[in-house]
Amino acid sequence: MNRLKYGLLIVGIVCGLSACDDDNDYEYIPKLPRGGFLEKTSDQSADYFISDAENVAVPMQMNRMKAGQNLTVKLDVSIEPAELSSAIGILKNEVAFKGSEKITPELFSIDWSKVPAGKSLTVTAKLQEADDIDLNTICASYQMNVSKAALPIPWCDPQGVGEVMLDFDATAPKKVSLALLSMTKAAVQDLVVPFKLETDLVEGTDFKILGEYGHAFFVPAGERSASIEVEVRGDLFPQVGFERVKLTLTEEGKNPSQLFEYDPAWKETWLKIGRSPDYVMTLDPNAEYEALLAAGEGNKEFTITIPNVLDKAAARNMTIPLNLNQYMAKLGIHFQMDAPYQMTVQQGSRDAQVVLTVLSDAFASSDDNVPLYIELADPSDAVNFWTTITLGRE
Repeated sequence: MNRLKYGLLIVGIVCGLSACDDDNDYEYIPKLPRGGFLEKTSDQSADYFISDAENVAVPMQMNRMKAGQNLTVKLDVSIEPAELSSAIGILKNEVAFKGSEKITPELFSIDWSKVPAGKSLTVTAKLQEADDIDLNTICASYQMNVSKAALPIPWCDPQGVGEVMLDFDATAPKKVSLALLSMTKAAVQDLVVPFKLETDLVEGTDFKILGEYGHAFFVPAGERSASIEVEVRGDLFPQVGFERVKLTLTEEGKNPSQLFEYDPAWKETWLKIGRSPDYVMTLDPNAEYEALLAAGEGNKEFTITIPNVLDKAAARNMTIPLNLNQYMAKLGIHFQMDAPYQMTVQQGSRDAQVVLTVLSDAFASSDDNVPLYIELADPSDAVNFWTTITLGRE
């Protein structure tokens, strides 16, 4: 039995040696060099005012190379979007590797003057396929993301934040500095942001914009906001209440060398300019006043006295702005009233007078009477702010 075991063992060893001898016919093939970009992506960014050019170096390495072995690999480069491709210069379209050494070639240049503010582009580089390299690796491609920061945007509050209101008895001018302009980021240069005004007030008489820049905000470098100074003439602004002044940022007069842009949704704001009432003003919704033509009478001007509009006697002659609710009576058809629509109060009185003209052509008979609803433009009371004047014929 022992002789049998030893015999089998010897046979196995001999067979094994015979198999190893067969491997002597196998030719070993070394693995191909592989590698490429050591970074999959990179981000290159600049602030909106940068206009210089810069070169971009990309670290690369090719492995499985023998010492002293040289290998040149060509690159395929694409740029998206194509309309911004002029901003990118391709410094090399092939790369030379020497052994497994790490290299950092400058592959691209970025001309920041050709990248618009707020825009971005993508540069993609890929190693070209070749018989002597293995591209089955994530290192075979590289993406460079290039972006330029957006311009600062000056903006105003469209709800309106400015107010210059005289005291009810003031006669002297009043000056107020109004912080109306903000910036999305600090200005890197002194900025002059022009605006225009729209109002029924008379600029230069009812109010003035003061300062050396006129109809423009001045934003110093490094700041994010700006103010204007407004003066209201107390002796020339008798009306209690206020008028709105629309302020709109405008391209007209903008210096092209100053870097900013507008957002159309944030270009407008409102100012309130007027005189603060020191009175409680009310109208009686249950009262009814009349302006009635006699039979056969033509157009006629009426002065309607409305009692107790003020809670105390007026310290001076006053005007009180009105809104005309023309749900029934129409201006120019049933009546005529000079603009601005208002009531007047004499010094020492609490009563107000409304002056209007009834137009006879609208009222052929006494059955044609229509109500005119007048409302306080700046009411003190949320309920008692309107009353009725009946227009027509007796």
